[in-house]
Amino acid sequence: TGYLVFHQRHCAYCLTQQHGETTVYMHQVLEAKLLGPGGTVFSLATEFIDNRVARDTPARGTPEERKQDCELKALPRLLARVRARFPPLRICVVGDSQFACGAGFQAAKDCKCDYLHVFKQGRTPALWQDFQGLLKLCPDQRVEWTTPQKTHQVYRWVNDLDYEDSEGRPWQFHALACQQTTKEGEQTQWAWVTSLAVDRDTVVDVALRGGRQRWREENEGFNTQKNSG
Repeated sequence: TGYLVFHQRHCAYCLTQQHGETTVYMHQVLEAKLLGPGGTVFSLATEFIDNRVARDTPARGTPEERKQDCELKALPRLLARVRARFPPLRICVVGDSQFACGAGFQAAKDCKCDYLHVFKQGRTPALWQDFQGLLKLCPDQRVEWTTPQKTHQVYRWVNDLDYEDSEGRPWQFHALACQQTTKEGEQTQWAWVTSLAVDRDTVVDVALRGGRQRWREENEGFNTQKNSG
């Protein structure tokens, strides 16, 4: 989330963002929020996103080390802090599509976490094509049900999807999709990739109690912190 925004450089570690001919200087934070029962959202740890690491990296450092800080670069630092504070806790990292890549998977693996990230065609187009093709080969991997609000949901999934990231690291995980039709006929669709077990008995819980809960980070987490004192 955004923390501070300036129209002039605030310090040597400001992030920069270009809007036409205008440069905006920013400080941001990445937070780990525990999505608890009863609609509760608790902050577990905060990692500041700024150019401290890039600025202090010698010129001989790698291009990745010297690149501007971002959520993806801050994730390993944040997870390491959470894992150090809660060593025995079983953690599943639920993130948006930017974390559904090798760097996001590696950060979770290094800190002994599961992951459940939004799966979007534009983020990993070749992987998305594989997913769509494999769905046709496993028509039995399908669960349908209707919610108490008369919303019809169709869940489909593919197990052991193979992926090689930009650094040549091999990964294998599961992918699932949910297509929803309301009683008014409005249709929406979501998809995720995950290290959690996905089968006929678990697919609904993984989607509803995991993936679909991510919106609470913004609505009940950051929104409350920013606007409700």
